[in-house]
Amino acid sequence: MAAAVYFAPVRSVKKRSMVARVGTLLERAGIAGAIAEGDLVAVKMHFGEKGNTGFVHPVFVRETVARIKQHGGKPFLTDANTLYSGMRSNAVDHLQCALQNGFSYVTVDAPIVIADGIDGRDAVDVRIDGEHFESVRIGSAAVHADAMVVVTHVKGHEATGFGGALKNIGMGLGCRSAKQRMHADFKPEVLAEKCTACSRCVRWCPVGAIAIGPDRVAQVDFETCYGCGECVASCPYAAIAVQWKTTPRALQEKIVEHAKGALDGKDGNTWEQILALECELNSDVEAYVKNDHLGFTIPYIHQGRSHSYVPDFLLRLKCRDHEDVDRTLIVEVSGGQKSPGPTKVKSLTARDSWCVAVNNHNGFGRWGYVEITTMIGVKQALAEAITALYDDAPIIGDPDLLDFNEVARGA
Repeated sequence: MAAAVYFAPVRSVKKRSMVARVGTLLERAGIAGAIAEGDLVAVKMHFGEKGNTGFVHPVFVRETVARIKQHGGKPFLTDANTLYSGMRSNAVDHLQCALQNGFSYVTVDAPIVIADGIDGRDAVDVRIDGEHFESVRIGSAAVHADAMVVVTHVKGHEATGFGGALKNIGMGLGCRSAKQRMHADFKPEVLAEKCTACSRCVRWCPVGAIAIGPDRVAQVDFETCYGCGECVASCPYAAIAVQWKTTPRALQEKIVEHAKGALDGKDGNTWEQILALECELNSDVEAYVKNDHLGFTIPYIHQGRSHSYVPDFLLRLKCRDHEDVDRTLIVEVSGGQKSPGPTKVKSLTARDSWCVAVNNHNGFGRWGYVEITTMIGVKQALAEAITALYDDAPIIGDPDLLDFNEVARGA
């Protein structure tokens, strides 16, 4: 199903500023359900080139940062280094360029972290099993972030037609060698007049395909080389030529595969896919839904502040013979990268307070709660939770908090 797209016109009947409407757009798009308390949130940016205006103005980015913080996130602005030489091909110049275009802690209230590090090689291999690549290399800061908000300016592009969110994520978060692989089926060409025989490419080649020849120029063994592009990224003298030969279709497909890597390279996303598959296969599940834009929240208190918890999934169970009882199971997929403190509080509140109250009300069917903390044994954990809900097992809160003497007397 196509995603909902929200649009804010420049003209405002209610005289609200465009900055305020950016915040409204974020809320309507579901930012509350995408960010948990304490999440490190990557705000994917394009900081623009020196001297141009082809980027989203910092005043709008500041509003984005403010909304992320409002929902408990810890935002940082990020982008990966460029393949071509210029002010964004290494982290030092890249940060300088961002500052010159108005992006700083003072103007946006968030730090800037270049996703693929000082020279474009700080990246993580993410397996995608795509048409072009089995795995893609994504800037590590983006992969290790808990959540991502993508801020994109749309523009025409000579190879892709238009550049939008997919290009911003895929090409934008691929490390420098990944950008080379997207732009061409790469075979390195050494420019003898620029090569200084520094041997950096020799050290960085993952398959040992490069050596310094007798003429003090790097030589490539093309039988061994598999076109990873690391030599282009590592050469400080631009002595290994960047190649741009590809077809528009192949380029766009490769960009999408890298976008998938950037989005799938988080434990939470992958875990949710596995859970969805288990729901599809479980014969007791009548229907299930990802709790996104449904308005279903559970209030909780953390560190003295009120918050709204958005659980991951809602499962409606099939009615068994001769029964007319609706049963709903709330499923939380905790994931290895979610902040443990808020996650524990949310789970305790949902299980020990919310489900108890709703079941005691007796007007909304039976509700249960299960937290999935590991994918090992997820099928069994889900089945046990479903069985407990069918058996109407009492949800009485944390047994460690109960007075069993009172329970024994039927209190």
